[in-house]
Amino acid sequence: MVTRGLSAKFKASVASFPVRDSRGHEVDFVVDLVSRRIPIEAKSGLTVAGDALDGLDRYLALSRDPAGLLVYGGDEARPRGRHHLMPWWALS
Repeated sequence: MVTRGLSAKFKASVASFPVRDSRGHEVDFVVDLVSRRIPIEAKSGLTVAGDALDGLDRYLALSRDPAGLLVYGGDEARPRGRHHLMPWWALS
């Protein structure tokens, strides 16, 4: 469901498995666009915990990509730092 929604939203391929670095830090999905990649974390909670963006931050520290996306169970789409928050329902 999530990968289909992301693929449709971005009209791009989505890595449907976690992407990990050599230390075990991971992001849940990666959207591969022509000019860049978008790392994505998926959380089920209605609110975003303080450490929810840590995986995205670590990914971006190793890449040239400008921002990440956190898909969550809340209602509000908004920026948070250099990332974007998007509710689950906005994928369809």
